[in-house]
Amino acid sequence: MEEGLYEQLITKLLANKLETQLPEQYYIKSSVLDKEEAARYLSMYLAGTIKYALSEYKDENGLSRQIELSNKIIQLLMQELPRLYLNENLIESQGKLLEGFFYGEKIRGYIYLAVNAVK
Repeated sequence: MEEGLYEQLITKLLANKLETQLPEQYYIKSSVLDKEEAARYLSMYLAGTIKYALSEYKDENGLSRQIELSNKIIQLLMQELPRLYLNENLIESQGKLLEGFFYGEKIRGYIYLAVNAVK
């Protein structure tokens, strides 16, 4: 394992790696996940894990399978948190992105927004 400062969730894989380190040779610092910050850390971790998993669908039906799995995840959230109305968050099966919505004439030469630029 590479030395350095970390700020990441301890997964089973990471826990196994940490167990193999000699405590007399390495300083290992961990802390309990703060309940105020938990949603941020867990959602970032899940986003990366889900992105990795969805990228495995590479065949001709990949997009529809990605949408189907994404909707299953949303449905699981709906079951676990019934007080939240997440039904409108289900993804349409066509898999389209809205790229613009303007009153009047079509705007020419608009620039696509990068997903990461709109945080």
